[in-house]
Amino acid sequence: MDWARRAGLVLVLALWLAHCGAKVADERRCSDLELSLVDLVLADPNLPPSYRAYMEAGGCHLLGGNFAAAAEAFEAALRQPLHEAPNYEAVIFLAKARCLAGETDTGLRLLLDFECMLDVELGVQPCFVATHDARLLRNPRLTAMCFNVMCSEMYLSYYANPTRETRERVSRFRDEVIKVRELCSRYASLTSDNGSVEFPR
Repeated sequence: MDWARRAGLVLVLALWLAHCGAKVADERRCSDLELSLVDLVLADPNLPPSYRAYMEAGGCHLLGGNFAAAAEAFEAALRQPLHEAPNYEAVIFLAKARCLAGETDTGLRLLLDFECMLDVELGVQPCFVATHDARLLRNPRLTAMCFNVMCSEMYLSYYANPTRETRERVSRFRDEVIKVRELCSRYASLTSDNGSVEFPR
């Protein structure tokens, strides 16, 4: 990997990323570029090939500066059914891609959804709350996307006792949320009156 591409990788992963103009020439070179959190997500051997393909494509486009294509790939990854597990981890990457594409409101809203999902996975927020007459109602603290993605009945017992591995993974994602939110806020401040983003040079 030459120094120009190393610099591009640092720019994407850092808060001070302004604009990555480099384009990935082919699949082989694209696969050499790594996002640590994408690697973390793809470490699960049970993931379907379609999910892996979309996540890898999204990471590739993100690193290559093609943020709209990255967002499309991450959205496609989120539509893939996973085996007995909620499909939500691509939301953080989608949020970053949307912000880098200048859609900061959407990116920030996705971050709220993602934080909610992390709270559900750790059992911090339950999917349902009991009323005084023992009825179970949807937890009003959850966003609509969070509830729809995380609160299938088959997942509920999984949230009761999160493993140490799950806690560590969620902690890394929380750190990334902080970085992406700062990135989104930075890009929001660069948005001109006509709605376009003025990238620093």
